[in-house]
Parts: sequence; structure tokens; C-alpha cells
Amino acid sequence: MNRTGRVLLMTALVAVVAMAFRVSWNALRDIANAIGADATAAMLYPFVVDGLMALALVATLVLVGRDRTLPLPVKDTDGKGIDLLMRLCNFANAETECLAIAWLIGCLGPSVPVAAPFLTGPQGAGKSTGGRMLTRIIEGMSGDLRRAPKDEESLIAAVAAGWVTALDNLSHVTPDLSDAMCCIVTGAESVKRALFTDGDVFRVGYRRPLLLTGIDVGVIRPDLADRLLPLRLERPSVRRTEAELWAEYAEVLPVVLGSLLDLTVKVRAVKAETPTDLRMADFAHLCAQLDAATGLGALTAYRASLDDLNDDVTHALTAASNKTAGQSPE
Repeated sequence: MNRTGRVLLMTALVAVVAMAFRVSWNALRDIANAIGADATAAMLYPFVVDGLMALALVATLVLVGRDRTLPLPVKDTDGKGIDLLMRLCNFANAETECLAIAWLIGCLGPSVPVAAPFLTGPQGAGKSTGGRMLTRIIEGMSGDLRRAPKDEESLIAAVAAGWVTALDNLSHVTPDLSDAMCCIVTGAESVKRALFTDGDVFRVGYRRPLLLTGIDVGVIRPDLADRLLPLRLERPSVRRTEAELWAEYAEVLPVVLGSLLDLTVKVRAVKAETPTDLRMADFAHLCAQLDAATGLGALTAYRASLDDLNDDVTHALTAASNKTAGQSPE
């Protein structure tokens, strides 16, 4: 709309608002008098109610272009946003970094299941902070970690609260919770009876990116281990305050997101063979695409991380079995 059209429309809008305000002013003033307001308050009350609506209407016409848009990802970043993100996180090595990048790309494809990052490391390695950073790239600055739910129903409720389900400080995974996590990663459906009915049911389908943090969750069942993406963190050499860290993160987030979107377009355009020996074949294919586009070696890193995790699972299961066998019956 040109300038003349906007002026005419604003003039007509102001005239209509003025007539409507004149009609409602008496009614609102009578309401204020009826509730015992003094003369000054009774006179100002209509301006407060109708004035806010008038300002909102006028603002929709006055604010145009950039004034009405939210901050967008930065264009033409040349990939520097990825480097800025890795500098803020405490990933142990380059292999872990490329796996984190692959997961972020996977989160942007809602039709493809992605492995669940399990951020682990010593105390003080910034596992929770790193988990928040990865989550907030997808969820925005309001995204956060959640406590591990006690049962499957609570976990499904947490899944419905956002796109990325991020669980913090896991210390133990029950068999039921392990099964529920597997379903979240690869997709499942929950069928329950509708409230206040005898026969009606409702169905809830869900598949979401899952992120976990913790030092040691004990024995992990093999089916969950096949769906995990171990990401090792190390203690930072230089400590920073939370305020400094998140201020820098908020500043670079548009650049990070811009670089991630650019890389995602590049990776998704590449053709690559799908590995057939890994359970999370779609995520393995994504790693192969990332390798073809960048040469990072994500698929090799993914295989190595699963091998290490499966070795840990085997040793933990063996130790638990030996401990159980060594216990004398009561």
C-alpha cells in the first residue's frame, strides 16, 4: 500500500474509532461510577480501555517492514555460526562436535527420527548448559531442560510440551522409562480412555527429538543404547559466569541458526547411501550426507560412539549379572 492509501486508511480508522469511543465512553464511565470510583478515575477509565485498543489498531498501520518483524537468522554467515557454538560448548573432541551438528540438522526434519544425544562427562563439564544451548537453538531462548519424569504418562506429557524433549541429570532409567524413550525416538502411539466416558478413547501419536544429560545412568538396556548418541564433554579450562555465557549465546544465536539452516540445505541436497547395519538408519544416512557435504567424518564417529556405548552396556550387564549371582538367597 502506498503512502496516500495508508493515510486515507488511517484517517478512516481514526474516525471510526473516535465514533466508537464516543459511544462507549458514557457506558464505561457509568460502570466506573457504579463501582464507586471517584470523578477523576471515572473520566480516565474509558481512555484506558478503549485507548489500548485504538493504539493497537493504529500500530498495525504505522509499524511496517522491520519494525513489525522478529529477529531472523543472519544470512551469509559463511558457517561461522557453527564455530561460535562449538566455542561455547565443552565438547571433548571434533568427532563429538560433528555428531552434535548432525543431531541439530536432524531436529529440523520432522519426518525423520534422530538418535538421542546423551551428554555425559565429569562434574563441572557443563552438561546441563550444553544441553540447554542445543535445545534453545531449536526451541528458542524459552526452551529448557526438564526433570526426568517418574512414569510413562508424565513423559508423554513432557513430550507434548515442545518439539525437543530435554531431560536433565538422569541417574537411573527404569525398564518402563527406557521403553518409553525408545518409543519417543522412533515414534509410537498412545491410546487411552477419554475422561468421564466408559467407551470413548483418544489416540496420541508422538515422535520427538530427545536429549539427555547425566554422569552415569547405570545399566542401559541395549534397545535404548542403539538409539542414543553419546556426546562427551570436558571441564572448561576457563570458568565464566552464567550471565556472561548466556549473554554471548543470545548475541550469537541468530548467526548460529543462520549457519545451521545454510548447512542443512546443503546437506539435504546431497545424495548418500544409507547404511544398513545400524538401527537408526535414517540418522546414519544423515551422517553420511553430512560427510558428503563437509567431509567431517560424522558416520565414522557415530559408529565409534555406538561401539563404545555397546561395550559399556555389555560390561554393565555382566557386572550386574555377576553381582546378582553372587548374592546369597535370604
